[in-house]
Amino acid sequence: MALADNNGPPLTLSANGVFTFPAAIAQNGAYSVTVTTQPAKQVCTVTNASGSNVQANVSSVGVSCVTHNLYVGDSGAAKIYQFALASNGTLAPLTAPSVTAPGNIGQVILDNTGSYLYATMPSLNEVAQYSVGSDGSLTAMATPIIAAGAAPYEEAVSPDGKWLFVGDQGGYSVDSYAIGTSGALTHVGTYTCGNPNCGNVQGLAVDTTSSHLYVAAAQNGYIMMMSIATNGSLALQQTVANPLGNVGELAISPNGTYLLSGAGSTEEIYPIAANGTLATTPSASFTTTGASLYPLLFNQNDLYIGIGGSTNHAVDQFSWSDTTGTATALSPASISTDPNPQWLAVDKTGTYLFALTRTNKLIDQFVIGAGGVLTANPNGASVPVTGATDTYTAMAVR
Repeated sequence: MALADNNGPPLTLSANGVFTFPAAIAQNGAYSVTVTTQPAKQVCTVTNASGSNVQANVSSVGVSCVTHNLYVGDSGAAKIYQFALASNGTLAPLTAPSVTAPGNIGQVILDNTGSYLYATMPSLNEVAQYSVGSDGSLTAMATPIIAAGAAPYEEAVSPDGKWLFVGDQGGYSVDSYAIGTSGALTHVGTYTCGNPNCGNVQGLAVDTTSSHLYVAAAQNGYIMMMSIATNGSLALQQTVANPLGNVGELAISPNGTYLLSGAGSTEEIYPIAANGTLATTPSASFTTTGASLYPLLFNQNDLYIGIGGSTNHAVDQFSWSDTTGTATALSPASISTDPNPQWLAVDKTGTYLFALTRTNKLIDQFVIGAGGVLTANPNGASVPVTGATDTYTAMAVR
Protein backbone atom coordinates (compact mmCIF):
# COMPACT_ATOMS: atom_id res chain seq x y z
CA MET A 1 0.00 0.00 0.00
CA ALA A 2 1.01 3.65 -0.28
CA LEU A 3 0.33 6.78 1.79
CA ALA A 4 0.79 10.45 1.04
CA ASP A 5 1.00 13.52 3.26
CA ASN A 6 -0.48 16.75 1.93
CA ASN A 7 -0.74 15.10 -1.52
CA GLY A 8 3.03 14.73 -1.61
CA PRO A 9 5.15 11.86 -2.95
CA PRO A 10 3.76 8.41 -2.02
CA LEU A 11 5.30 6.39 0.81
CA THR A 12 5.10 2.65 0.10
CA LEU A 13 4.56 0.30 3.06
CA SER A 14 4.66 -3.49 3.07
CA ALA A 15 4.65 -4.38 6.78
CA ASN A 16 3.30 -3.26 10.15
CA GLY A 17 5.28 -0.69 12.11
CA VAL A 18 6.12 2.99 12.49
CA PHE A 19 6.29 5.00 9.27
CA THR A 20 7.95 8.33 8.49
CA PHE A 21 7.35 10.56 5.50
CA PRO A 22 10.53 11.79 3.78
CA ALA A 23 9.44 15.44 3.80
CA ALA A 24 9.30 17.10 7.21
CA ILE A 25 6.48 19.40 8.26
CA ALA A 26 7.43 22.95 9.07
CA GLN A 27 6.84 24.13 12.61
CA ASN A 28 3.23 25.29 13.03
CA GLY A 29 2.44 23.50 9.77
CA ALA A 30 -0.37 21.08 8.98
CA TYR A 31 -0.59 17.48 7.78
CA SER A 32 -3.20 15.40 5.96
CA VAL A 33 -2.49 11.70 5.44
CA THR A 34 -4.37 9.74 2.77
CA VAL A 35 -4.21 6.25 1.26
CA THR A 36 -3.13 6.64 -2.35
CA THR A 37 -2.82 2.92 -3.24
CA GLN A 38 -4.81 0.17 -1.56
CA PRO A 39 -3.31 -3.30 -1.12
CA ALA A 40 -4.61 -5.97 -3.48
CA LYS A 41 -6.91 -7.81 -1.08
CA GLN A 42 -7.50 -5.32 1.74
CA VAL A 43 -9.12 -1.95 2.37
CA CYS A 44 -7.11 0.47 4.52
CA THR A 45 -8.27 3.59 6.34
CA VAL A 46 -6.39 6.30 8.22
CA THR A 47 -7.31 7.44 11.75
CA ASN A 48 -6.34 10.84 13.14
CA ALA A 49 -5.41 11.64 9.56
CA SER A 50 -5.03 15.40 9.82
CA GLY A 51 -3.83 18.09 12.19
CA SER A 52 -2.35 21.56 12.36
CA ASN A 53 -0.04 23.73 14.45
CA VAL A 54 2.57 20.97 14.50
CA GLN A 55 5.24 21.45 17.20
CA ALA A 56 6.84 17.97 17.35
CA ASN A 57 6.87 14.58 15.65
CA VAL A 58 3.33 13.24 15.18
CA SER A 59 2.67 9.73 16.51
CA SER A 60 -1.12 9.66 16.60
CA VAL A 61 -1.74 8.83 12.92
CA GLY A 62 -2.76 5.20 12.46
CA VAL A 63 -3.53 2.98 9.50
CA SER A 64 -5.78 -0.07 9.80
CA CYS A 65 -6.40 -2.58 7.04
CA VAL A 66 -9.18 -5.13 6.85
CA THR A 67 -9.88 -7.98 4.49
CA HIS A 68 -13.23 -7.88 2.72
CA ASN A 69 -14.76 -11.14 1.57
CA LEU A 70 -17.73 -12.65 -0.18
CA TYR A 71 -19.22 -16.11 0.43
CA VAL A 72 -21.50 -18.28 -1.72
CA GLY A 73 -23.44 -21.25 -0.38
CA ASP A 74 -24.23 -24.13 -2.74
CA SER A 75 -27.59 -25.81 -2.19
CA GLY A 76 -26.70 -28.69 -4.49
CA ALA A 77 -23.48 -29.55 -2.66
CA ALA A 78 -22.15 -29.25 0.85
CA LYS A 79 -19.85 -26.34 0.02
CA ILE A 80 -19.35 -22.68 0.83
CA TYR A 81 -17.18 -20.82 -1.69
CA GLN A 82 -15.00 -18.02 -0.31
CA PHE A 83 -13.62 -15.01 -2.15
CA ALA A 84 -11.39 -12.06 -1.36
CA LEU A 85 -12.81 -8.67 -2.32
CA ALA A 86 -10.19 -6.27 -3.64
CA SER A 87 -10.30 -2.51 -3.19
CA ASN A 88 -11.25 -2.12 -6.88
CA GLY A 89 -14.40 -4.20 -6.36
CA THR A 90 -13.23 -7.44 -7.96
CA LEU A 91 -13.38 -10.92 -6.48
CA ALA A 92 -10.79 -13.69 -6.41
CA PRO A 93 -11.04 -17.12 -4.77
CA LEU A 94 -9.08 -17.59 -1.56
CA THR A 95 -6.18 -20.04 -1.52
CA ALA A 96 -8.69 -22.59 -0.27
CA PRO A 97 -11.57 -21.69 -2.63
CA SER A 98 -14.23 -23.51 -0.62
CA VAL A 99 -14.97 -25.27 2.64
CA THR A 100 -17.03 -28.43 2.96
CA ALA A 101 -20.12 -28.17 5.14
CA PRO A 102 -21.95 -31.02 6.87
CA GLY A 103 -24.86 -30.74 4.43
CA ASN A 104 -26.27 -28.88 1.44
CA ILE A 105 -26.58 -25.13 2.02
CA GLY A 106 -29.78 -23.12 2.06
CA GLN A 107 -28.61 -19.62 2.92
CA VAL A 108 -25.48 -18.05 4.39
CA ILE A 109 -25.37 -14.96 6.59
CA LEU A 110 -22.70 -13.09 8.55
CA ASP A 111 -23.03 -11.55 11.98
CA ASN A 112 -22.84 -7.76 12.12
CA THR A 113 -19.10 -7.73 12.84
CA GLY A 114 -18.26 -10.01 9.91
CA SER A 115 -16.51 -12.38 12.33
CA TYR A 116 -18.92 -15.33 12.15
CA LEU A 117 -20.92 -17.03 9.41
CA TYR A 118 -24.06 -19.15 9.76
CA ALA A 119 -25.36 -21.50 7.06
CA THR A 120 -28.74 -23.22 7.08
CA MET A 121 -28.82 -26.85 5.96
CA PRO A 122 -32.42 -27.78 5.07
CA SER A 123 -31.81 -31.48 4.50
CA LEU A 124 -30.22 -31.93 7.96
CA ASN A 125 -32.50 -29.58 9.94
CA GLU A 126 -29.39 -27.84 11.26
CA VAL A 127 -27.40 -24.60 11.11
CA ALA A 128 -23.61 -24.75 10.58
CA GLN A 129 -21.53 -22.11 12.34
CA TYR A 130 -18.09 -20.82 11.35
CA SER A 131 -15.46 -18.38 12.57
CA VAL A 132 -14.01 -16.02 9.95
CA GLY A 133 -10.22 -15.73 9.92
CA SER A 134 -8.18 -12.58 9.33
CA ASP A 135 -7.93 -13.45 5.61
CA GLY A 136 -11.63 -14.33 5.42
CA SER A 137 -11.20 -18.09 5.50
CA LEU A 138 -13.89 -20.07 7.32
CA THR A 139 -13.23 -22.49 10.17
CA ALA A 140 -15.92 -24.61 11.77
CA MET A 141 -16.56 -23.67 15.40
CA ALA A 142 -15.87 -26.11 18.24
CA THR A 143 -19.58 -26.90 18.10
CA PRO A 144 -19.92 -26.97 14.31
CA ILE A 145 -23.70 -27.40 14.06
CA ILE A 146 -26.80 -26.54 16.04
CA ALA A 147 -30.26 -28.04 15.67
CA ALA A 148 -33.05 -26.16 13.89
CA GLY A 149 -36.62 -26.92 12.84
CA ALA A 150 -37.70 -28.83 9.77
CA ALA A 151 -36.03 -27.59 6.57
CA PRO A 152 -34.44 -24.36 7.88
CA TYR A 153 -33.72 -21.87 5.12
CA GLU A 154 -34.25 -18.10 5.52
CA GLU A 155 -31.98 -16.17 7.92
CA ALA A 156 -31.91 -12.70 9.48
CA VAL A 157 -29.59 -11.09 12.05
CA SER A 158 -30.98 -8.31 14.24
CA PRO A 159 -29.35 -4.87 13.82
CA ASP A 160 -28.21 -4.91 17.46
CA GLY A 161 -26.27 -8.10 16.69
CA LYS A 162 -27.86 -10.14 19.48
CA TRP A 163 -30.11 -12.55 17.59
CA LEU A 164 -30.20 -14.85 14.58
CA PHE A 165 -33.64 -15.83 13.28
CA VAL A 166 -34.18 -18.84 11.02
CA GLY A 167 -37.33 -19.62 9.03
CA ASP A 168 -38.18 -23.32 8.93
CA GLN A 169 -39.91 -24.05 5.64
CA GLY A 170 -40.85 -27.60 6.58
CA GLY A 171 -41.86 -26.92 10.17
CA TYR A 172 -43.96 -23.79 9.60
CA SER A 173 -41.98 -22.09 12.33
CA VAL A 174 -39.25 -19.57 13.16
CA ASP A 175 -36.27 -20.35 15.43
CA SER A 176 -34.53 -17.76 17.62
CA TYR A 177 -30.85 -18.00 18.53
CA ALA A 178 -28.70 -15.83 20.78
CA ILE A 179 -25.33 -14.90 19.25
CA GLY A 180 -22.69 -15.30 21.96
CA THR A 181 -19.54 -13.24 22.41
CA SER A 182 -17.58 -16.02 20.70
CA GLY A 183 -20.14 -16.19 17.89
CA ALA A 184 -21.58 -19.51 19.03
CA LEU A 185 -25.35 -19.81 18.81
CA THR A 186 -27.67 -20.74 21.68
CA HIS A 187 -31.20 -21.79 20.82
CA VAL A 188 -33.71 -19.49 22.52
CA GLY A 189 -36.96 -20.94 21.29
CA THR A 190 -39.21 -21.81 18.38
CA TYR A 191 -42.36 -19.97 17.41
CA THR A 192 -44.69 -22.33 15.55
CA CYS A 193 -47.31 -20.42 13.60
CA GLY A 194 -48.55 -23.34 11.54
CA ASN A 195 -49.71 -23.66 8.00
CA PRO A 196 -50.99 -21.54 6.23
CA ASN A 197 -49.50 -18.58 8.12
CA CYS A 198 -45.91 -19.81 7.87
CA GLY A 199 -46.29 -21.87 4.70
CA ASN A 200 -42.95 -21.72 2.83
CA VAL A 201 -41.17 -18.89 4.65
CA GLN A 202 -39.45 -16.83 1.94
CA GLY A 203 -38.66 -13.61 3.75
CA LEU A 204 -37.43 -12.47 7.16
CA ALA A 205 -36.67 -8.88 8.14
CA VAL A 206 -35.89 -7.27 11.50
CA ASP A 207 -36.81 -3.64 12.11
CA THR A 208 -34.14 -1.01 12.83
CA THR A 209 -34.84 -1.10 16.60
CA SER A 210 -34.40 -4.91 16.81
CA SER A 211 -37.86 -5.04 18.40
CA HIS A 212 -39.92 -6.68 15.65
CA LEU A 213 -39.49 -9.52 13.16
CA TYR A 214 -41.47 -9.67 9.92
CA VAL A 215 -42.10 -13.05 8.29
CA ALA A 216 -43.31 -13.61 4.72
CA ALA A 217 -45.14 -16.84 3.91
CA ALA A 218 -44.86 -17.28 0.16
CA GLN A 219 -47.25 -20.21 -0.05
CA ASN A 220 -50.36 -18.37 1.14
CA GLY A 221 -49.47 -14.70 0.98
CA TYR A 222 -49.28 -13.73 4.65
CA ILE A 223 -46.95 -11.25 6.32
CA MET A 224 -46.65 -11.65 10.09
CA MET A 225 -45.25 -9.20 12.62
CA MET A 226 -43.71 -10.73 15.75
CA SER A 227 -42.39 -8.92 18.79
CA ILE A 228 -38.86 -9.78 19.93
CA ALA A 229 -38.58 -10.13 23.71
CA THR A 230 -35.48 -9.15 25.66
CA ASN A 231 -34.44 -12.83 25.66
CA GLY A 232 -34.95 -13.14 21.89
CA SER A 233 -38.19 -15.13 22.00
CA LEU A 234 -40.97 -14.30 19.55
CA ALA A 235 -44.68 -13.58 19.96
CA LEU A 236 -47.12 -13.08 17.10
CA GLN A 237 -48.68 -9.61 17.14
CA GLN A 238 -50.22 -9.21 13.68
CA THR A 239 -51.02 -11.10 10.49
CA VAL A 240 -51.60 -9.22 7.22
CA ALA A 241 -52.95 -10.89 4.09
CA ASN A 242 -51.11 -9.63 1.03
CA PRO A 243 -53.71 -8.65 -1.60
CA LEU A 244 -51.58 -10.15 -4.37
CA GLY A 245 -51.38 -13.50 -2.63
CA ASN A 246 -47.84 -14.79 -3.09
CA VAL A 247 -45.12 -12.90 -1.20
CA GLY A 248 -41.38 -13.34 -1.31
CA GLU A 249 -38.39 -11.45 0.00
CA LEU A 250 -38.82 -8.62 2.53
CA ALA A 251 -36.75 -5.49 3.12
CA ILE A 252 -36.91 -2.68 5.70
CA SER A 253 -36.36 0.87 4.42
CA PRO A 254 -33.26 2.73 5.71
CA ASN A 255 -35.01 4.65 8.49
CA GLY A 256 -37.27 1.76 9.40
CA THR A 257 -40.61 3.32 8.47
CA TYR A 258 -41.57 1.06 5.55
CA LEU A 259 -41.57 -2.66 4.75
CA LEU A 260 -41.19 -3.73 1.11
CA SER A 261 -42.59 -7.05 -0.06
CA GLY A 262 -41.88 -8.59 -3.43
CA ALA A 263 -44.65 -10.42 -5.29
CA GLY A 264 -43.82 -11.30 -8.90
CA SER A 265 -43.32 -8.09 -10.86
CA THR A 266 -45.08 -5.95 -8.24
CA GLU A 267 -43.38 -4.61 -5.13
CA GLU A 268 -45.67 -3.47 -2.32
CA ILE A 269 -44.91 -0.82 0.31
CA TYR A 270 -46.31 -1.10 3.83
CA PRO A 271 -45.97 1.75 6.35
CA ILE A 272 -44.63 0.64 9.75
CA ALA A 273 -46.16 2.30 12.81
CA ALA A 274 -44.11 3.29 15.86
CA ASN A 275 -45.24 0.10 17.64
CA GLY A 276 -44.10 -2.06 14.70
CA THR A 277 -47.53 -2.86 13.27
CA LEU A 278 -48.06 -2.77 9.52
CA ALA A 279 -50.77 -0.96 7.65
CA THR A 280 -53.32 -3.62 6.71
CA THR A 281 -53.04 -2.65 3.05
CA PRO A 282 -50.05 -1.31 1.12
CA SER A 283 -49.75 2.47 0.88
CA ALA A 284 -48.28 2.16 -2.59
CA SER A 285 -46.82 -0.30 -5.05
CA PHE A 286 -44.56 -0.17 -8.08
CA THR A 287 -43.70 -2.53 -10.89
CA THR A 288 -40.37 -3.90 -12.01
CA THR A 289 -39.19 -4.67 -15.54
CA GLY A 290 -39.86 -8.37 -15.03
CA ALA A 291 -40.61 -11.04 -12.47
CA SER A 292 -38.41 -10.40 -9.47
CA LEU A 293 -36.56 -13.24 -7.80
CA TYR A 294 -35.48 -13.08 -4.17
CA PRO A 295 -33.20 -10.09 -3.79
CA LEU A 296 -34.51 -6.76 -2.50
CA LEU A 297 -31.56 -4.67 -1.40
CA PHE A 298 -31.26 -1.16 0.02
CA ASN A 299 -27.98 0.73 -0.15
CA GLN A 300 -28.56 4.02 1.65
CA ASN A 301 -31.19 5.77 -0.48
CA ASP A 302 -30.90 3.39 -3.41
CA LEU A 303 -32.91 0.22 -3.98
CA TYR A 304 -31.92 -2.72 -6.16
CA ILE A 305 -34.07 -5.67 -7.23
CA GLY A 306 -32.93 -8.76 -9.10
CA ILE A 307 -35.07 -9.67 -12.13
CA GLY A 308 -35.22 -13.15 -13.65
CA GLY A 309 -37.37 -14.93 -16.20
CA SER A 310 -37.40 -16.29 -19.70
CA THR A 311 -36.56 -12.99 -21.40
CA ASN A 312 -35.37 -10.40 -18.90
CA HIS A 313 -32.31 -10.81 -16.68
CA ALA A 314 -31.30 -7.64 -14.92
CA VAL A 315 -30.99 -5.59 -11.78
CA ASP A 316 -33.66 -2.91 -11.56
CA GLN A 317 -32.45 0.27 -9.87
CA PHE A 318 -34.44 2.90 -7.99
CA SER A 319 -33.97 5.91 -5.80
CA TRP A 320 -35.87 5.61 -2.52
CA SER A 321 -37.51 8.32 -0.40
CA ASP A 322 -38.18 7.51 3.26
CA THR A 323 -40.05 10.81 3.48
CA THR A 324 -42.73 9.82 0.97
CA GLY A 325 -42.29 6.04 0.95
CA THR A 326 -41.82 5.90 -2.81
CA ALA A 327 -39.40 4.30 -5.25
CA THR A 328 -38.46 6.13 -8.47
CA ALA A 329 -36.78 4.32 -11.33
CA LEU A 330 -33.31 5.55 -12.14
CA SER A 331 -32.06 6.11 -15.68
CA PRO A 332 -31.51 3.55 -17.01
CA ALA A 333 -34.21 1.65 -15.11
CA SER A 334 -32.23 -1.58 -15.17
CA ILE A 335 -28.86 -3.01 -16.04
CA SER A 336 -28.45 -6.40 -17.70
CA THR A 337 -26.93 -9.36 -15.89
CA ASP A 338 -26.13 -12.94 -16.73
CA PRO A 339 -29.25 -15.15 -16.60
CA ASN A 340 -31.35 -15.20 -13.41
CA PRO A 341 -29.75 -13.06 -10.70
CA GLN A 342 -30.50 -15.06 -7.55
CA TRP A 343 -28.90 -12.88 -4.90
CA LEU A 344 -27.57 -9.34 -4.51
CA ALA A 345 -24.99 -7.94 -2.12
CA VAL A 346 -23.22 -4.61 -1.62
CA ASP A 347 -19.74 -4.24 -0.15
CA LYS A 348 -19.36 -2.49 3.20
CA THR A 349 -18.21 0.77 1.61
CA GLY A 350 -21.40 0.95 -0.48
CA THR A 351 -19.31 1.25 -3.64
CA TYR A 352 -19.76 -2.10 -5.36
CA LEU A 353 -22.72 -4.38 -6.03
CA PHE A 354 -22.56 -8.10 -6.78
CA ALA A 355 -25.25 -10.17 -8.49
CA LEU A 356 -25.08 -13.93 -8.07
CA THR A 357 -26.56 -15.43 -11.25
CA ARG A 358 -27.83 -18.95 -10.92
CA THR A 359 -27.92 -20.29 -14.49
CA ASN A 360 -24.22 -19.92 -15.32
CA LYS A 361 -22.98 -19.72 -11.71
CA LEU A 362 -21.36 -16.33 -12.22
CA ILE A 363 -21.03 -13.35 -9.91
CA ASP A 364 -21.54 -10.18 -11.91
CA GLN A 365 -19.57 -7.18 -10.58
CA PHE A 366 -20.87 -3.60 -10.70
CA VAL A 367 -19.74 -0.16 -9.61
CA ILE A 368 -22.31 2.01 -7.82
CA GLY A 369 -21.93 5.43 -9.35
CA ALA A 370 -23.37 8.88 -8.77
CA GLY A 371 -27.03 8.74 -7.83
CA GLY A 372 -26.86 4.97 -7.34
CA VAL A 373 -26.59 4.10 -11.05
CA LEU A 374 -24.85 0.79 -11.73
CA THR A 375 -22.19 0.19 -14.36
CA ALA A 376 -20.22 -2.96 -15.08
CA ASN A 377 -16.98 -2.98 -13.14
CA PRO A 378 -14.26 -2.08 -15.66
CA ASN A 379 -11.77 -4.20 -13.71
CA GLY A 380 -13.82 -7.35 -14.35
CA ALA A 381 -17.45 -7.87 -15.33
CA SER A 382 -17.91 -11.26 -13.67
CA VAL A 383 -16.17 -14.10 -11.86
CA PRO A 384 -17.19 -17.79 -11.92
CA VAL A 385 -18.21 -19.78 -8.86
CA THR A 386 -16.03 -22.69 -9.90
CA GLY A 387 -17.42 -26.05 -8.85
CA ALA A 388 -20.95 -24.88 -8.04
CA THR A 389 -23.34 -27.73 -8.72
CA ASP A 390 -26.84 -26.33 -8.28
CA THR A 391 -28.87 -23.44 -9.58
CA TYR A 392 -30.00 -22.23 -6.14
CA THR A 393 -27.32 -20.44 -4.20
CA ALA A 394 -27.05 -17.64 -1.61
CA MET A 395 -24.41 -15.00 -0.93
CA ALA A 396 -23.06 -12.95 1.98
CA VAL A 397 -20.43 -10.18 1.99
CA ARG A 398 -18.34 -8.56 4.70
